[in-house]
Amino acid sequence: MTGADDRFSSIAGGGLRRRPAITAVPDPEPTTPAPAEKAVSPTTKEKAATNKAAVADRARPRSEDVGGTRRVAFRTPEDLDAKLRSRVAADRTSKVHVILDAVEHVENAGIKLEFPTPGTVKSSLFVRPRTATAATPSIQTEVVLDAASVATLDRLADKHQAPTRTAFVLGCLRQYLD
Repeated sequence: MTGADDRFSSIAGGGLRRRPAITAVPDPEPTTPAPAEKAVSPTTKEKAATNKAAVADRARPRSEDVGGTRRVAFRTPEDLDAKLRSRVAADRTSKVHVILDAVEHVENAGIKLEFPTPGTVKSSLFVRPRTATAATPSIQTEVVLDAASVATLDRLADKHQAPTRTAFVLGCLRQYLD
């Protein structure tokens, strides 16, 4: 039993060492800068503002810049998706290239795209669509485009008076693949 007693002898009777108490050190009093340090020439301020603006421009690419990419997703009807996939396989290229080729084809040929306008009926309380259409199966297509291409697509969709970017891309694909 003497071995067991020796085993706890370091903690028995206050044998544990205690950490020293931590005392807070007061912060040094702030010093006021000398008058010469307060004065900053306007040219220095202008340089700092110009430098900050240049750094901010480099940090965030604008949508008109070529830098940066965006995922663009849209739903294609099954028949159009099958044509898109077969064109991708035949040309040994990607969906992005076929889509951009379709947009260029419509723009260069001067084709006027027509988009159906949804008709509405005004009832006593609600505005309702004229005819309800059955849901058709569609497949989600997602492509990655640079920001400049997305801005160009949006500009062309506005030019062709498309209700959405998706409607514009689908109209271009139908013209190009048919």
